[in-house]
Amino acid sequence: MTDVGTSSPYDDLVGVGTWIETCVDRYKNNPIVAMWEIFNEGQRYDALDYGGTVADQGVFLDKMSAQMKAISPNHLIASGFELQHYESPFDSSMAAWHGPNIDVGDAHDYSVWWYEPHGEMPPNNYRNPNMTASTNWHLANGKASIIGETGICITPYAGRGPQTTNLTTRANYLGAQATWQRDRGGSGYLNWNYNDAASNDSEFHTDLNDPMHAQLGAVSLP
Repeated sequence: MTDVGTSSPYDDLVGVGTWIETCVDRYKNNPIVAMWEIFNEGQRYDALDYGGTVADQGVFLDKMSAQMKAISPNHLIASGFELQHYESPFDSSMAAWHGPNIDVGDAHDYSVWWYEPHGEMPPNNYRNPNMTASTNWHLANGKASIIGETGICITPYAGRGPQTTNLTTRANYLGAQATWQRDRGGSGYLNWNYNDAASNDSEFHTDLNDPMHAQLGAVSLP
């Protein structure tokens, strides 16, 4: 449940609440639903876009997550954010985004894309300096911590990249990144994104034959 499509979700809690009630009630017993996510990259819903503040986000998330829990108590609720935009400490924004009804912190880690806009990615670039601070905050506050999006593009994308031009090299980087994040307390990892076209056709895409799958499959939880 992301990108609610209203010009200002903070000013329309009733309208958004009605939409949430309809959607969550419809799918609350569907076994394919792993969890609900209210925000996709919540910092995009700040004063730059919707006239809100971090405090406004907190009120919105608290109200919507409570409503979702009441309708669908057996599902986890996540809040998504872009990891590379924040420096530690995370306390103010993390506390607002992860109130009592938020179970999972869903970090989106595109640090490779942001930090290395040109040329081949150097060794250890996957080590996002914000990862440890983010995971530590979530674990200290009783939340699970996952990497809900991450990726490395292999063709130029949005004026950046490519970070690597070889599928095997990319797979090795992603495997190292997943291992590094797991060792810092992460409990889930999702590569962005699957596409049924060939892996090397576009941007971050991966297909079923991508060597990335073997690398990530070998990274088990402790």
